Amino acid sequence: MTPPKVEFPRERKVTARFTVEEVELLAREAKKRGEPLSSLVRGLVVSTIGEIQAKLEERS
Repeated sequence: MTPPKVEFPRERKVTARFTVEEVELLAREAKKRGEPLSSLVRGLVVSTIGEIQAKLEERS
């Protein structure tokens, strides 16, 4: 019998596909903020998850 798998956030990969226009928009915003594109996207994802969690808590 195998123990239940423990999921860690870094083990759960999420794939997102962006259009060329979306990538260009994100790249411009990252440049404007003076940060790498990956950091901008990561920050947007984290803030979005936070908003979703808050909405789910309101419904409970």
